Amino acid sequence: MTAVTLEATITPAPRDRWWSCYTADPTAVPSQSPAWMDAMEATGGWRDVSSLHRFSDGTELVLPLVRRTGPGRFGLRASMPDAWGYGGLVGPSIEAGHIRGVLEHLRTVRAGWVRIRPTPQHAEAWEAGAALTDPSGRLA
Repeated sequence: MTAVTLEATITPAPRDRWWSCYTADPTAVPSQSPAWMDAMEATGGWRDVSSLHRFSDGTELVLPLVRRTGPGRFGLRASMPDAWGYGGLVGPSIEAGHIRGVLEHLRTVRAGWVRIRPTPQHAEAWEAGAALTDPSGRLA
């Protein structure tokens, strides 16, 4: 079996494709929606840095992601921040190989740190994807 690879990333995620991923995911929660992102940006404290990821198996997934506005804005990126709900990938099929590709991409992003708080339904896939990315278990 051929491993799935990340082919392209678009930031911020185009809203029409984000809505498609969101509506195709039966486990999606409101905090993973574009409308939730609009509400976060309306507070003035967060900026949309979500990303659309396209993989070699044809899957498209969105990672809702924000960063703080103002001074020190490159320090924190979160999906989602405390008290803003769950984040993590949203789309029709979320597998460990997809997560590995996203985590490898995030290692190239200029940020002090990135925090991902995926929905509990995808916890096992995130653990497996993290293990593929960093077998030592240091990825936290």
